[in-house]
Amino acid sequence: MPLFSNRGRELPEAILPIQEAKEAKIAMQQRIADSLSTKDNKLKNSDVLLYPTGMSDISHIHDIISLYTTARKRTVAIFGKIHGYECKLYDATQSDLETLEEDLASGLQLWALFTEFPGNPLPGSVDLERIERIYDEYDFLFVVDDTVGTSTDFEERVIKASQNAQHIADILRKHSSVGQVYYPKGSPTQQLHEKYKRPGKGYGYLLSIRFKTPAAAIAFHDALDVAKGPSLGTNFTLGCAYTLFAHYDELEWAEEYGIVKHLVRISVGIENERFLDEVIKTALDAAERANVSSCVTLSLAYVRLIRDDPNDKHKFLAGSSLDISTRLELSIYVFPRGLNRSGGVTGYNPVAHNWKSIFGSTTTSYLTEY
Repeated sequence: MPLFSNRGRELPEAILPIQEAKEAKIAMQQRIADSLSTKDNKLKNSDVLLYPTGMSDISHIHDIISLYTTARKRTVAIFGKIHGYECKLYDATQSDLETLEEDLASGLQLWALFTEFPGNPLPGSVDLERIERIYDEYDFLFVVDDTVGTSTDFEERVIKASQNAQHIADILRKHSSVGQVYYPKGSPTQQLHEKYKRPGKGYGYLLSIRFKTPAAAIAFHDALDVAKGPSLGTNFTLGCAYTLFAHYDELEWAEEYGIVKHLVRISVGIENERFLDEVIKTALDAAERANVSSCVTLSLAYVRLIRDDPNDKHKFLAGSSLDISTRLELSIYVFPRGLNRSGGVTGYNPVAHNWKSIFGSTTTSYLTEY
C-alpha cells in the first residue's frame, strides 16, 4: 500500500479518502441548494460554489465581475466594508439608499453592490426590495452576503442557536447596564428581516451589545465565560471585542457607522438554556458592578493632612459625599507637597479634574485613607 508523509509520520492511503471528499463536497452543495431553493427558483448542485473563506468567495466574485464589465464601470458600492478594492461605502439606512440613488442618477457607474443580510456585527437588515428596483434600473450586480458554515445538521443547529440568541437578546435588553442590543428581532429594521425569514424559523444566532459605559463593556467581556474569538457559527458560544479585533487601526472610522470601540459581539451556540443563563447573568453582574463604580461622582468636601510621624509619608483623609449609596475605593491620589494641615478644597470632583490642575505642578503621591 502506498504511503504518504504527513508532518513526519507515514500514513496509509486509506486515511486520505479523496473520493469521499468529493462525495462530501457534492452532498454539501446539494444541502445548500435545497436550503436556498424557492418555489420559483430551484437550484442545482452546480449553482453552489464552495470556497474556504468568505473573503476568497468575494475575491472570486470580483474577478468574475471584472471579466464582464467595461473599464469605465469600476466602482463597487458596499453596505459594509471589503478590504482591497476601490469602493464607495454606504450605511444600510433608508437615507443612504436615497443617497445611492442620487449618486447613480448623477452618473456613478457601478460594478456591483455588496451587502450583508443581516449585517455584522450590527445585525440590522437593509431593504432588499428597494435595492432590487435600483439595480434593475441601473444595471449592476447585486451580491448578498449570507454567511453559512457547514451544512451538516445545518437547519436543526441554526434553529436551536437562533432560539438561544433570541432568549439572550431578551435578557440583555432588560438590563440596566446595556445601552443597545443589536439583534434582528426587536430592531428598527425587523420588518425588513421578516420579509425574507422562512416561516417558523428564527432570527439568527449573532448579536452585538453596546453598553452604557466602556467599563461595563470591559467587565462583561472579561467575565463572559465562553470561548473568545472573532469567528461565528460554531456549536459553542463565542464572544469577542469585535471592533478591537476587526478595526483596531480605524476605530474612529468604524464609530461613524455605529460600530463603537467597546462593542461586544456574541455568536450564540447550541448549549442548553440553563448554562447560557448562568453565563450571561455572571457577566451582566460584573458589568453592573463596573457601571456603578464608573458612575460614582465623588464630591470632595474637605481634605485634611495627617502627620503621625515626621518621618512617615503624609496621608490624607477625604471626607466625601457620594451621589449613590456605594463606596468608591480610590487607591492613589496625587497631592501637593507642603500644603498645611488646614488646607482644603471644596466641590472638587476627581473624575473630572486632577490635583495638578488645582494646586500647581509640584506634586507627589500619597495613599488614600478612609
